[in-house]
Amino acid sequence: GANLWPPRRARKGGRLPGASAMGTAFCLVATTVLAWPTLLQAEPQVIFESSPSQVAPRHFPQGRCWTTLGSHADFEVFEEPWSGAGLEGTFRLEAIAAAEFQEGFEEWQLQRLLNGLELFHRSAQKGHEVGEYCYRWGQYHEIPPSDIKQALRWYQRGARMRHPGCTTALGKLNLAMGRSALAKKWLTRTAAPDGYGGAHGDPLAQWFLAEMHLKLGSHREAVRWWKRSAENGDVDAMIRLSEVFDTGAIGIPQVFGHT
Repeated sequence: GANLWPPRRARKGGRLPGASAMGTAFCLVATTVLAWPTLLQAEPQVIFESSPSQVAPRHFPQGRCWTTLGSHADFEVFEEPWSGAGLEGTFRLEAIAAAEFQEGFEEWQLQRLLNGLELFHRSAQKGHEVGEYCYRWGQYHEIPPSDIKQALRWYQRGARMRHPGCTTALGKLNLAMGRSALAKKWLTRTAAPDGYGGAHGDPLAQWFLAEMHLKLGSHREAVRWWKRSAENGDVDAMIRLSEVFDTGAIGIPQVFGHT
């Protein structure tokens, strides 16, 4: 069948009237039709393509994973990154995201905040610890010169995903701005046991709730939340309880050596 098309005359430089365009189109269509079963039966394989604009994780020397569906002649068919890599590709993607998050955390601990945020961003783009990414941006905007509006914006995003740190930080900022109702709303979500803050509640949120009730003059409620925070290991709450029981307050008896 190799001599059927194009005709010998055309291959030697001759020309059949009107055959050039039609012949080219026919060759492309025929090649595609004949090659397609081969493409579908080709064994899927994973290859890697490095990207100069992407800092590859320490444990993975390549940057992006593409899935080759098959090859024929001089062309290859690709899917979008990770969309067809199957279960193995999903595990690799999760591993890369976790490695990027860990590197971001290390950069953050070394006070290289922007590098850390970039790595958190890459990890979050893969669906890993998105709430923590919002939390880090909120913390970044609290650093002087602070931008409280942006911090609130990022904390609100994380709080919608029930991220404990974002929820507590949102309550803290509202408390600092004098918005007691909003502060109580957000802080209670993480302070209450079996809520966003876990089985025993978030000790930091419990501390802030106690401080809020102290300012409002509700000393018994303040003591209640300080006790919960202290039971969760918060040292500041323990000190507060010691001061309150040593000096006494409205509704709180003075008890020497109580703590």
